[in-house]
Amino acid sequence: MAKKKNIIYVLKSLEECERVMTEIWAATAARKLHAGNMDAEIAVAREKHGPAIAELDGAIDRLTEELQQYYMSHLAELEGEGKKSIELRHGVMGRRLSPPALKLLTKAWKWATVAVRLEDVFGDRFLRQADPEADKEAIKAADLAPEDLRLCGLKIEQDEVFFAEPTGKEGK
Repeated sequence: MAKKKNIIYVLKSLEECERVMTEIWAATAARKLHAGNMDAEIAVAREKHGPAIAELDGAIDRLTEELQQYYMSHLAELEGEGKKSIELRHGVMGRRLSPPALKLLTKAWKWATVAVRLEDVFGDRFLRQADPEADKEAIKAADLAPEDLRLCGLKIEQDEVFFAEPTGKEGK
């Protein structure tokens, strides 16, 4: 369906402005009424379906934990030939790396100190000029050597996390 094109009329008098403002007022009131009705219906639906959804979320968490315990205690037999996952009839379970996170090297380091150190070592290359604070995304994107990061009080952490993902129509 083609998008309806809005036609803007040029108003020629204060009376026309009054008419248009009245239309805006009426449309705003009608919109508030519809939004309120929608919110009320959503609240009823949440109340009706919320407990079942919460119960199913709990079951999914418990079952995922069971899969994780099995997987982690059978790594040698499940992760042959460099594989980090196994495909089951209705899904996949395994381990994957979390996104890299830039962290302070120790609790002794503070972000303000890191910013000063970054400027000493790299100039303003890794500082956001508005703050100036460390530009974490630029530092991660630069793929600096661990020694360079340590010099500035930083480290990159990446954890392996377990996942269990259903596949197919029922699991989506």
